[in-house]
Amino acid sequence: MQGCMHAPQTSAGRVYRPRKPRATALYQCAARHAPELKASGRFGRGVEVNVVERFLACGDPQHGFAKIYCDRCRQTWILAFSCKARYFCPSCHQKRVLAYGEWVDADGGFTVLPPIPRKVLEPWFRAEVLGLLRREGLVSETLAGKMLGWRHTGFSAHNAVRVGARDASARRSLVQYMLRAPFSLEKMSYDPESCTVIYRSRMHKTLTRNFQVMHGADWLVQLCAHIPDRFEHLVRYAGWYSNRSRGKRRRMGAEPAEDTTRKVDVREAEHVRSTWARLIHKVYEVDPLECPRCKGPMRVIALIDDAAVIRMILTHLGLWAPPAAAGRGPGPPAADPPRPAAQILTYHPVPDIA
Repeated sequence: MQGCMHAPQTSAGRVYRPRKPRATALYQCAARHAPELKASGRFGRGVEVNVVERFLACGDPQHGFAKIYCDRCRQTWILAFSCKARYFCPSCHQKRVLAYGEWVDADGGFTVLPPIPRKVLEPWFRAEVLGLLRREGLVSETLAGKMLGWRHTGFSAHNAVRVGARDASARRSLVQYMLRAPFSLEKMSYDPESCTVIYRSRMHKTLTRNFQVMHGADWLVQLCAHIPDRFEHLVRYAGWYSNRSRGKRRRMGAEPAEDTTRKVDVREAEHVRSTWARLIHKVYEVDPLECPRCKGPMRVIALIDDAAVIRMILTHLGLWAPPAAAGRGPGPPAADPPRPAAQILTYHPVPDIA
């Protein structure tokens, strides 16, 4: 088994670079403070513990990887597993955002609504929000009634951005914005000595600064609050995209029926593979399953998740690092161990999305 000897070039001269998950500020913060938060019970839900632990293993071949083979030059590469966590791992969540943009914009159908005056939109928006808060028991009927009678509502609606009927790119950007991540990894920095997170953003008019400083444990707690529960739906569909409308179109034959059966076979594996490759191609503008050495097609030949086999293969490649050196346990995580250049293929986009 050999590793990648050079990164694949794009037409614009850009290259894939192996992701080093342990070097990111979010990884260092999570590895340092997750154990203490778990021990002190500051994780409010079990899903938070699960997501953070999966994130700490994301992109790390010591937790499992796929073997990818090139039939032309007979070289074998390894690709670390990803955690697929929602609203926490920037890389995995960005792939969800791209996939969602493709799903909503699949048939190109889009109906432009006439502009709604803000004087009409703001009172409706206020009534709907207060009604939701009343139903959830977060405000009383008396308080909601008083707020509805305020001369200055305290609510505002922005409807100046318009999307044209034929602007497919703007439609994709709009739906991807709906699922955007709660933070940007590029705006975050972490100091392991002081356990401090600094997050930089736009200038705040009231605070007159463009950054926020907090303890790493507090940052992690606030970030985990954005993690949804398992099977929780964060997007509600109405009108054309509602289940009722889609079902009606399927009964009329205007929309193909969805396949509700799940058959785990070669065709499904090929579909998953092609979907993954397409999303990576959208970001990097190059085929991630093109062999970096001979430009031939690569294919997945095995999924390695047995701990003993993982250690044997990575030790043979000089890529194994003991758990203590991998940043586990208390104290600041160590840096990535020295390794041959670009021996691991990892394709995870981390754009500035917040």
